[in-house]
Amino acid sequence: MGGVNDRPEHAAELATVARTLRSSVNLIRYNEVAGLPFRRPATEDVLAFQRILQEKGVNARIRASRGRDIAAACGQLRHEGQPA
Repeated sequence: MGGVNDRPEHAAELATVARTLRSSVNLIRYNEVAGLPFRRPATEDVLAFQRILQEKGVNARIRASRGRDIAAACGQLRHEGQPA
């Protein structure tokens, strides 16, 4: 989430854990939802996050978002369908 967990220090912390577990990381950008205060991270921040992970020896891929333009991406449908 933009400004919440997309900073370089978060990438470094995640790299430490991921290396310990010998895991790969799928980076999935937050999909904005009307009425919630969170924002989607900037592309350059996501690329920097991935680069930090890779430099620390962690396999990291950025997953493509689909359905965002019609509010049907991961996380959006659930919230849109909930009563106010």
